[in-house]
Amino acid sequence: MFNHNFTVIKSTQKISEFNRSAYFYLFSSIIAAPIIEEIVFRKFIFMQLLQKNSLLKAILVSSFCFSIIHFQDLSNLLPTFVWGIFLSVIFYQSKNIIYPIVAHFLNNVIVSIFAFYNNTIPTYFQEIKFSLLYWLITLSGLAIVIISMKVFINKTKKAET
Repeated sequence: MFNHNFTVIKSTQKISEFNRSAYFYLFSSIIAAPIIEEIVFRKFIFMQLLQKNSLLKAILVSSFCFSIIHFQDLSNLLPTFVWGIFLSVIFYQSKNIIYPIVAHFLNNVIVSIFAFYNNTIPTYFQEIKFSLLYWLITLSGLAIVIISMKVFINKTKKAET
């Protein structure tokens, strides 16, 4: 009987530790990270670069810094770079840090939901690492972003003149 009670107490402690770590993960990745990262990468780095460089250079350099800080392996470097470009464009166009924070928040919520449900979709994408499908998806997305940025920058230049 003593061993059974000890096992129940030990199990309860493990559940409590899991809950604390889960709550910390959820708070840090869903709430804190979008706020802190967007302030650092968009409000500070992007804006500092924009003062002395072209819009394109400011977007690319701040997005590169954003992707480096999220580096896990080579397969996530380009997608986080493209995500950083997207967030920078949202910030530049809206002139309001709240919009990229909300977009970042929603992205992290979606990723956390997938993580909670056994990584079903991310596991699929991890399995296509560096295959032909990976490169088709990545390069197509990059081409769309580059074309969209050129159109956006040209329209911004025309509007300013």
